[in-house]
Amino acid sequence: MKDKIQVVILCGGKGTRFLPVTENIPKVLVEVCNKSVLEHKLEALVDIASEIILVVGYLKDKIIDVVGDSYKGIPIRYVEQTEQLGTGHALMCCKELLDKKFMVLNGDDIYSVSDLESLADCEFGMLGMEVSNPSSFGVLKIDRDDNLIEIIEKPENPPSNLVNIGVYMFTPDIFNFKLELSSRGEYEIVDYLNFLIKNGASVNVVPTNFWLPVGNPDEQTKAEEVLKCSF
Repeated sequence: MKDKIQVVILCGGKGTRFLPVTENIPKVLVEVCNKSVLEHKLEALVDIASEIILVVGYLKDKIIDVVGDSYKGIPIRYVEQTEQLGTGHALMCCKELLDKKFMVLNGDDIYSVSDLESLADCEFGMLGMEVSNPSSFGVLKIDRDDNLIEIIEKPENPPSNLVNIGVYMFTPDIFNFKLELSSRGEYEIVDYLNFLIKNGASVNVVPTNFWLPVGNPDEQTKAEEVLKCSF
């Protein structure tokens, strides 16, 4: 990895699959091995990020109180997403703060340092992982050079087991494309990827074998088991 980069973490969701826990805390503050999911991510970004932008919404003050204005010397800025209109909308809220290539991460997942470092070397890219149930995800079609050809959302007959796990590399050029509402009534971040592909950009898919989603109590338990084994 060369220069440090700006990083956006999407922290605005309500975490309905974690109720009743998330009645009192936002889902990114759910703990795995006595450390919040958000802190696991911040720790992984220490040698990567020049600045971290947290997109907050639900119970935002609790995140601000816990994290503050820096993490191990990395400046933290906050952007409020006042309406829950999707991941693409969350990123659009940061548009004025992004002036060089940047990474975007889902809020309720734990990733490895080495994978994030590899992705940071890309201009446009994303992490992908092979799973046993690809029909539950956005499935990735790639060429022989690991460049993205297409994302197919939750297909009945997936063309591969490689799926989108919610980490992306972009440049501010993506904001030249105006997102439209999807059939779900949201602005989707994957539409930026589709825009890049249609305009001839290479979107590199960096493969990984490590991804811990923490979106519900069962996933929290699994993540605890995996991380305890790795210490």
